[in-house]
Amino acid sequence: MRLLLIVLLYFVSIQLAPAQVSISPFQHNSNLNLERKIYEYQIVKHPSVQQWVVQFPDDTLREMDHERWQKRRYEKWLGRKLWNEDLFSVDTSNFTLKINPLVNFQIGSDAADSSNQTLSTNSRGILIEGTLGKKFGFYTSAWENQSFFPTYLSNYINSTGAVPGQGRVKPFKQSGFDYARSSAVMYYQPAIWLSIQAGHGKNFYGNGYRSILLSDFAFNYPYLKVGFSMFGAKLLYQPSIASLQELIRLPATGATEAQFQRRAGTFHVLNFQPNSKLEIGLFEGGVWQNWDTTGTVKLPANFYAPIIFMNSGINGLQSDNYKGIVGLNVRLNPFRKLALYSQLALSEDNVNKLGSQFGAKWFDAFKIENLFLQAEFNTIENGLYSNSNSGFNYSHYNEGLGNLSLQGTQEIIARVNFSWHDIFFRFKYNNQKRTVAVNSTSGAVVVVSNVVQNVSIAAVELGYLMNASNNSMILIGMQQRNSEIPLRTDESQWFYLAFRTELQNLYFDF
Repeated sequence: MRLLLIVLLYFVSIQLAPAQVSISPFQHNSNLNLERKIYEYQIVKHPSVQQWVVQFPDDTLREMDHERWQKRRYEKWLGRKLWNEDLFSVDTSNFTLKINPLVNFQIGSDAADSSNQTLSTNSRGILIEGTLGKKFGFYTSAWENQSFFPTYLSNYINSTGAVPGQGRVKPFKQSGFDYARSSAVMYYQPAIWLSIQAGHGKNFYGNGYRSILLSDFAFNYPYLKVGFSMFGAKLLYQPSIASLQELIRLPATGATEAQFQRRAGTFHVLNFQPNSKLEIGLFEGGVWQNWDTTGTVKLPANFYAPIIFMNSGINGLQSDNYKGIVGLNVRLNPFRKLALYSQLALSEDNVNKLGSQFGAKWFDAFKIENLFLQAEFNTIENGLYSNSNSGFNYSHYNEGLGNLSLQGTQEIIARVNFSWHDIFFRFKYNNQKRTVAVNSTSGAVVVVSNVVQNVSIAAVELGYLMNASNNSMILIGMQQRNSEIPLRTDESQWFYLAFRTELQNLYFDF
């Protein structure tokens, strides 16, 4: 680790990068305009490797989308802050700073729930973003939340101890949950061919709605990643390390609350983009044992070696202290506004556990401006993310680092997004068939058997974008969910009204 820090300090002292940086949020819907510009104008190299770092201020996107914004001219302070501007901003030649409130006020009900409980979320927070000079960017956010969820989500939270992607919970009133989360990311580009990103947040590798290699479903974690661009930025090599944990208490402690089991992660990406139409990438991800009942488990020297496939070569794809995933990622743009993408994942080389993804995105579909269509198919064989040797998974906070389900899953996803000026419409359909364990009794014996659960989810949202600077909006929505296993069917009809700043992906579709 000391050698790595010395190398990073050396790189910091060399040639400065020429452009100002802006770090995009993880948000499938709100990033559609940015993603379309990435494919059209190549404003981001290697878009499969996220978070995106855009080399110009956010206002440039609105200038590209000028038809909407040229109609928004407000002179009074309140009008400008509500409809056009950040709550607080500073912009000089060498320094920018933006501060915005974060909210998610949502109220609704589940028409299929006979208890008639009000379902609500009350989230408040703050987002601070900035740049220093032409090479350094950062953001930090903090949220405080109280929520009442539909029964299927409450059951998930009670079993895992975490709200999907949003961290640990404690009880709130009779059936609600209280939870908080924070993130902070710093990006530094001391040279055109070198970038450094560190913080407490999430990562995503791929082009789909899901990623079966590394997704943003699990909760935030500390990480450090370094990107090396070569051959005119056609080749990107990005090794990273992370600190992970599971929500499993350790008994060997005198503290009031025992510590959780710590783990470490390594994620290595080698991405080749010969032109704007094609990306081909290799991936290796691994979760390492870093803590047990006796204390800290020392990580081996090869954990720190930023060489792709070295760890899998030394450890295999699973061992008593290691769980690995290797994979392939491909994106092809046969036309500027059409993207075809695919991923393959492999684990447990002796058992041949596989995962695959195939999908397509179409921007301005049928030559209709702002109509977006997406179709995606994911399949995960049971055991891809689990370690049969030692029992720990490719996961963090009891949630998958790859696909959101740790069980075997087949999923079809269809998305339709359309916007007209500031009014937007969204439709999403998921169908999932996954392997789940069901307990049954035979006399005094408990029998555990695997069955197939069939889940179908259809969600519709209609809303109005108030301010694109902080992505604040008002929307109404409905999610219909049906779950079937042998001899049991569950249904949810979740209606809601929300006012939110939408700057993160919230995955409730499972």
